[in-house]
Amino acid sequence: MDKYGIDVRGHVSQRLTNDHLVDADIILTMTRRQFDLILRRYPQVNGQILLIRELVGDMNDISDPTQNRGESYGAVTDEIKNVVMQGMPQLVALMESV
Repeated sequence: MDKYGIDVRGHVSQRLTNDHLVDADIILTMTRRQFDLILRRYPQVNGQILLIRELVGDMNDISDPTQNRGESYGAVTDEIKNVVMQGMPQLVALMESV
């Protein structure tokens, strides 16, 4: 993340709770598994949740480097950045529609 000027040293992952979702307009997930788990546990977010790759018309997962699938954090960071940059018009349109 250093190459993007983002300091994540103080970041600590945390369990997703309803409090995180209350004010969310859009929820982006990296994987279909995350999508399904969130939707099953919090059905009220149906219509607010999508795979991040859906922004660019792709339904494939972004690999989770914490699951040791051979992807490095740097490669995943680059992949997310590219998807967000390509999908920015769609993301803006989604935000304007909520």
